[in-house]
Order: sequence, then C-alpha cells, then structure tokens
Amino acid sequence: MSLRLLQGGQVPTKLSRITKVPSMSEFKVNVRDNGPLLISGAVTICDAAGSTFDTGGKETVALCRCGQSARRPFCDGAHNRCGFQASERAVVQ
Repeated sequence: MSLRLLQGGQVPTKLSRITKVPSMSEFKVNVRDNGPLLISGAVTICDAAGSTFDTGGKETVALCRCGQSARRPFCDGAHNRCGFQASERAVVQ
C-alpha cells in the first residue's frame, strides 16, 4: 500500500490514523578510502539505548570504521596508525 502525501506532509485520513508524517532531513554519507564515514547534514546519532551523542553542532561528523578510535563512534584518526584498509565502491547500474 502506498500513501500519497498532501501538502505539509499530511496523509489522507481515510488511509491512516497518522495525520502528520515527519519530514526526513537531507544528509549525505561519504565512505572515505581507508578512513571514516563522513556524514554531512542534519543528523542525530544515538546509541543502542536511544541516548544522543553530542556532535557539537558540527555540519559534518566522521564515524569510525576501523574500530580503534578512542572516541567511538566518532573517528579520531586511529585508522592512520593501525593500518586500516577499506575502499568499497558502489556498483554502477
């Protein structure tokens, strides 16, 4: 079943009891070769219990992929010291 949104994120009431659909913020994730995930845009980063990490209001944050950062989930550059290597590429269709 697909829902057609009305202006302002409203959902027709006959289709659902939901009257407002939260808007999704726009963000971008860049996978850095041999480095972190760079997330740009308005995002909230939460732990498994739902608590929010303080991003310091930064527009872009770097998330650790190597597992060696002392500031996990954030990157502290440890990938440079531990020899982390990864260079995934998207499949072009």
